[in-house]
Parts: sequence; structure tokens; C-alpha cells
Amino acid sequence: MQADIALTNGRFWTVQNDNPWVESVCANDGNIVFVGSSKDALEYIGPVTRVIDLRGRFGLPAFNDSHVHFHPDMVGQAHRLGISCIQDITVRSGLQDLKKMMQGGQPSLRLRLRPPLEEVHDLADYEELSATSEGWIKLIGVKAYADGRISDGSALFFRPAMNQQEDAQFPVIAKVDEWKRHLGAALDCGLAPSVHAMGDRAVHLVLDLFEEIRKECPNNGPRFRVVHASVVGPGDIPRFAELGVVAEVNPVQRFAQDWLRGIIGEQVRWSFPFRSLSDSGAILCFGSDHPGPNASNPFPLDPLLGIYAAVIPTEGDPQSELYHDESLTLEEAIEAYTIRAAYAAGEEETMGSLRCGKVADVIVLSDDLFRVPRDRIPDVEVVLTMIGGIVVFSRTGNVSGIY
Repeated sequence: MQADIALTNGRFWTVQNDNPWVESVCANDGNIVFVGSSKDALEYIGPVTRVIDLRGRFGLPAFNDSHVHFHPDMVGQAHRLGISCIQDITVRSGLQDLKKMMQGGQPSLRLRLRPPLEEVHDLADYEELSATSEGWIKLIGVKAYADGRISDGSALFFRPAMNQQEDAQFPVIAKVDEWKRHLGAALDCGLAPSVHAMGDRAVHLVLDLFEEIRKECPNNGPRFRVVHASVVGPGDIPRFAELGVVAEVNPVQRFAQDWLRGIIGEQVRWSFPFRSLSDSGAILCFGSDHPGPNASNPFPLDPLLGIYAAVIPTEGDPQSELYHDESLTLEEAIEAYTIRAAYAAGEEETMGSLRCGKVADVIVLSDDLFRVPRDRIPDVEVVLTMIGGIVVFSRTGNVSGIY
């Protein structure tokens, strides 16, 4: 088979345990048809193949951001940052923007939609958009809220935070019976529930709810998610793996741990417990939560900044009894932005790693993440983004030659 495009003479980490490092990736009709040595790639290169000689540059599967509040203006920014797929927290008012984007042709960015749980009985518009997008847009789940935000005192803790609102309304307490009905309807449609829970009590209550529902829904069904899981009590850490619940976390928010200590005190020990969750067997996927609640100071969309935030040591005094380093390895952080994000959406068989038959979503970076000092990761840039076998971004402007 002759490839449409061949990225050769690179150094790709495939996120595939059985074939972790390769030199070349070839694609045809949007899918990967070869991963391996540059010598063997010659078999797939013909007179019409676009060949890009990477001259040793480092490559990865494109990033998958599992938590974004999407706007069409974000597409170009996503391309520049190496993002091929975003899992949107969808609101009905944004559907018209998505429909207009589709009228212009394929969106060149994979969108995965999660409308509000309360709309589970009225999903026709979302389903129509999904059905007409040829797989670029998919309805994958529903989103609900168990509590609010730590910053404004509306997160739910066992030990109330310093800024706790006395009259805070917590949906997970007020709407449990209603939620059960809605979640049952979602699961009947094959849609996975994603529930926002920041405080440790909210996380605990959501896990209790998931455990009850799991009795009627097997683990090989839709992937349940706790969104944010900013503070998780030690007794709830192992329950994620036991219940098959994905922790959808936001690594850049680890930068706020020092601020968080002033609000929740000793509970900060169990904030952003990435290491503990991973060691317990839980699946973590990363999202930026871009732009976040503050439009004037948005959460950064850049996955490389998220990877950096996940691998740096936890803030605080290592000599303190409360200290525990919750950082991840580089491999784990990359997986959380690729194959595990795909797993959370039920798409690990079609994206998230470089393997024959998967979509040809590939990025090339300015530096090798495995060879640069950890503190230099934020300086690394995406130099090429390929989505579905098409180069949608090149930092040099050179999409057909040598990098």
C-alpha cells in the first residue's frame, strides 16, 4: 500500500508497550498503515507520497484534552498546541457554532460532546450533529455537578473550607433521586456520566452513587468519570480502580496548591493525589478546563504545560508529616493526555497511540521530552501537527519537506 504521507527519520514514542520506539509513521486515507524503521517505511513510499524528513526530531500521538469548554475560535490554537481531540463540556447554545463549523467542511479537530445531565431526554440535536460529522464530532456522555468551586467556597468538604459558604447548595445532596433516573436514561443510551466533584465529600458521594449504579451496569460499559477530583479522602483513593471510575483531573491546577493550603489546611495533603490514584490502579486522564471560570485569567490550554505540572514535585516541605509527592512520571503524564484520554471516551482502539489501524493523529516537537531537563518542558514547542493524515499546522510553514 502506498502511503499518502510519511514522517521519516524521527524518534517517535508510540505509547504502545509492545513497540514503544519507532523511526517512521506512514498514513493512508487518514489512518496509520505503518510504524517502524525508516528503512522499512520505504516500502510504503511511492511517487505521490508526501515525505517529511524529521531529521531525528521527537514525535508522539497527538494530544487529547479531556476537559474543554469549546469555542470554534479555539481550533487554530489547538492545532498549534498539538491537540487533535477535545472532549467538550457542551452547552446547547454552542450547537449553532458547531453546525456552522461543519458547514465549512470537516472541522479538522475531533470533538467529543458531553451535554448537561438534565438534557438526557432531549438529545436529538446532539445526535444529529454526531451522525452527520463522519466521526469528527461524537456524543459520548453527559455532565453533572456534585458541588461548586473551591475558590468561591461552594465545593463540598467533610471539614468545611475556610471560605465555605454557609448557604451553598450542593446538587449531589439535593438531587440524588433525580440523578439516578437521569443516569439510568443516559446509560440506556450508552452515554457515560461525568460528574464534577472538587471537594472530598463531593467525591465520596459521587463514588457512592456510582457504586450503586455499577450494580446494574458492568465495568465494560460506558466509562464513569469523576471530574476534577481536586481533593480525595484516603479511603476513597482505591475506590476509583475498584469501581472502574476514571479520574479526569486538571494538572495545571497543581500550581495553586500553596494558595489551597490557606483555604483547606491539612486537607491539602490529599489535593491532586495523582501518584496515589495511579498507584492504586486508577485511570487518570488530563484536561485543561480551558478557559475556566475566569475569562480574564484563563486556564492554559497547552498540554505540555499540563505535562510539566504533573511531573514536578508537590509543593510543600518534604520533611512535613503532611507531605507526599503526588507527581507522575513523564510516561504516565503523556499517557494521561493520549491513550488514557481516549480510554475515558471509549476510543482507545482507534486513537491515543501510534499503531497500525488507528487514526493518523501525530505531533512532532522541537525537543525530546525524554532528554530535556524536567524544568525545560514548558519551553518545548510543537513544530508539526497532523490530524487524520493531514498536516494542519507547521511552525516552519514547510509542510512537505525537511524539518
